[in-house]
Amino acid sequence: MNEYTLTIKGLEGHAWFKYDSNGVLTAFENHFESLQEEQVTYIVSYSGSFKLLNVLINKEKLKGRAKIKPVTREVSFQEFYDAYAYKKDPKQAENAWNRLSKSERFAAFSYIPAYESDLVRHPRAKRYPATYLNKKTWNNS
Repeated sequence: MNEYTLTIKGLEGHAWFKYDSNGVLTAFENHFESLQEEQVTYIVSYSGSFKLLNVLINKEKLKGRAKIKPVTREVSFQEFYDAYAYKKDPKQAENAWNRLSKSERFAAFSYIPAYESDLVRHPRAKRYPATYLNKKTWNNS
């Protein structure tokens, strides 16, 4: 099984796709906040196979704006909490973590270096881990 996230510049959120070993779609989750039902249907219709998903992101309208990233593994709360390196309210952070899907956990974990870099470029207080997770900070890039 292979899993991927699709992000589109200018849209908050992502979509999660799971394909079997033949590249056939077996699961889909929409985490885009502003997509209408017909837009989701359009994405799913192109996502029946991994090859078609690649066709979708290379269409004129999405070219250069859409990115597919593999979800390579499950990320544990402890891995996230250690990488985030701001030890505040671990119970609240873990509760927020447990409400996320696997793809959201991977996205949250993967975004930490970019978030840290953004804090250096635009100084402000670092969010508590639970706030970072609850506000889905990785979607606001």
